[in-house]
Amino acid sequence: MKKRERNIVDIDKKIEAIAEFSSSYTSIHSGLYDDFYEYNDLGIPLAIAVNANLATLNDEGVKIIEDTFIELIKVMDLDPRIDYLDYDDMLEKSTEKDQE
Repeated sequence: MKKRERNIVDIDKKIEAIAEFSSSYTSIHSGLYDDFYEYNDLGIPLAIAVNANLATLNDEGVKIIEDTFIELIKVMDLDPRIDYLDYDDMLEKSTEKDQE
């Protein structure tokens, strides 16, 4: 088994995952994640802006991103104890879980 980096604690990877999830699922699964988008009405646009280098994070912004990432883990039905390398890894694990 290959050793994984602990990117789950990397704020940049969390920002990227939130932004990628948002862009890939907005049009495809319209309505499916409405609760996630409504609850994270600050974290999602913040992640998108930071990911596009349009904003920088202060301490409160980091907290918002952390909270939004936790919610993303929940909505993707993933184990929060696992260290995911990036969004693609998260998506792969979520897909594997759906196929079980």
